[in-house]
Amino acid sequence: MERDEFNDGFCYCGIPAEKYVTEDAKVPPPPGMVFLIFVNKEFAIFEFRWEKMCKTNSNYPENYDTRFKHKTWSP
Repeated sequence: MERDEFNDGFCYCGIPAEKYVTEDAKVPPPPGMVFLIFVNKEFAIFEFRWEKMCKTNSNYPENYDTRFKHKTWSP
């Protein structure tokens, strides 16, 4: 991301098949949302959340092109 504390990190995003609401209960993913996982350079997760989906690319969050430096890999 374009913030100093995230310079050496990565963001993985996608739409999982299910969303866990409790340890044992699953529901479909929220419509119009994408799931993001942020990891540091050692690949330890330090944040995760759902965000609104980009209107032109459903694999990415809104404004991904200005929020992140570059794509390392894409599906």
